[in-house]
Amino acid sequence: MATATGETLSTALSPALRAFYRINPIAFVANALHATPDDQQCGFLMAVSFNDSVAAKSGHGTGKTAVLAWLILW
Repeated sequence: MATATGETLSTALSPALRAFYRINPIAFVANALHATPDDQQCGFLMAVSFNDSVAAKSGHGTGKTAVLAWLILW
């Protein structure tokens, strides 16, 4: 994803902000993407930030695809 100046989101952020977002994907989703993850999505985001492998078993329409899209951008 490119900004208006042609930079990607990762190059447009300061190194300190990138380091902060690297350990806090919830803040990235809220601040950079202007989205509000629910409690289950927050749990999944944090699990991914601390684990190499995470699985989600859930019903239809619970936001799994949204979380995956956020993680791709993160």
